[in-house]
Amino acid sequence: MYSHQTDSSEEVYTGWPVQPRTRHLLKLAEMLVLLIAVLIPSCGGFYRANYYSRFVQGTCTITDGYTKSELHFVKNGLDYTTYAPYLHYTVSIPGTSEIASSGYDGPDHVSFHEEDEAQAIVNQYAVGTTTTCSYNPVNPQEAFLVFQGYSQERAWNVFWGSFILSGLAQLITLLVWHLWVRKFMILHERGKLTRGRVVRNESRRNQNGPYTVSIIAYTGISISNSPIRGELTISGHNALNSRFPVCYDPYRPTRARCGNRPTRTEIIGAVIATLLLLIAISGFSCMLTFLLT
Repeated sequence: MYSHQTDSSEEVYTGWPVQPRTRHLLKLAEMLVLLIAVLIPSCGGFYRANYYSRFVQGTCTITDGYTKSELHFVKNGLDYTTYAPYLHYTVSIPGTSEIASSGYDGPDHVSFHEEDEAQAIVNQYAVGTTTTCSYNPVNPQEAFLVFQGYSQERAWNVFWGSFILSGLAQLITLLVWHLWVRKFMILHERGKLTRGRVVRNESRRNQNGPYTVSIIAYTGISISNSPIRGELTISGHNALNSRFPVCYDPYRPTRARCGNRPTRTEIIGAVIATLLLLIAISGFSCMLTFLLT
């Protein structure tokens, strides 16, 4: 293979460049990090099943009761109100004084469109009545008169639903990683430099309105007297035939960027930004899983 410099930012080769390295450890690390990011929110159902399995049965004494209303706002203006029973009671804990608590049922909460239905439940618990209840021995204030529990079957349903949704959401991170971070890594390792020129400007439109881009055409290394050619797009309007430095991948000329080879600082910045995106999506998935379970 023979090479020579034709410009401070241009390289011309007459043979094949070095074969790209296979990064098995990097690919394994990518899959492992992505799998962990998907599994963390997906296991929310198992956490709740384990949490509610610790509840024990006890007795509660009713001290007050009434119905609570909640107004639900709907975009089309069809707002509606729901009603739920709400009671105050004390939890009898062996060896300790009674603990004040409130609510009715859990972990799921019943509500009605008619206030009379909620009031009928309240009427079943007269003040001074002692009834069975379930409470958290670690935090006795968390007690339910009606306790549905949390089954393993439900936890598995939550797992698979969240796993699919989180996996689809993390495809955004995977796309950003391959189109940005991996691109920077590859161009840093084996990117070749040349100079391209603006061949045309195009007016385009998106949801924010019209915008202009410049199309840069470039010629890369020559393999067996057949030069590699490609185009890339940059934002803004630039004069025709104006020249720009281009860094491209000789094994995939469409993988290119305007400018010199990415620096290590740029790669580290891209990695950090992508990891923050992964954490944000994983955190949102955790909150969504918690709300849906």
